[in-house]
Amino acid sequence: MNKKLLLCGLASMAALSFVACEDDDDNNNAGEKNEKKETLTGSFLSSSDCKGSGLRSGDALGKDTILTYDFDLEKNTGTITIVNYTDECETTHSAEISVQGNAITIMPTTKYPIYITEDGDTIELHANCICRYDITSQFTGIEAKEYEITFGKIEGQSFNIDLSKSTSGVIIKE
Repeated sequence: MNKKLLLCGLASMAALSFVACEDDDDNNNAGEKNEKKETLTGSFLSSSDCKGSGLRSGDALGKDTILTYDFDLEKNTGTITIVNYTDECETTHSAEISVQGNAITIMPTTKYPIYITEDGDTIELHANCICRYDITSQFTGIEAKEYEITFGKIEGQSFNIDLSKSTSGVIIKE
């Protein structure tokens, strides 16, 4: 009987030691920062009104700001603004954002004014002028690394930004 009691006592002590060791491991990690890696996501934030009465001859030539970016790596958030996006006057804008790895695509979308006829048909109204707009998108889950930013449907509208070197900047087209 004493042997059974001794074996039960040893087994109980071994089990308690095992549980105590597990608790000690948990406590050792308590001081470490438990960082949960956030997934990079983006969404449309805002669009400006028309920034002037349209393009003049030569406006599209020479140096022109394409986009600006401003990120806070401590909060893992930031914005990218497409500057001087050209479209028809009297339109409103949004953007569809897609993210794949380090590639961010910003696709501006246009909503035209709608006219409803007496018959109930709808017609998109198009203006005979061009305006420039700023379209801003916001991002969360950003990290200090290089990203490829692409916007619009035009080839060559792709730029790299390296957030490990600078968290804000301006991209200029020459």
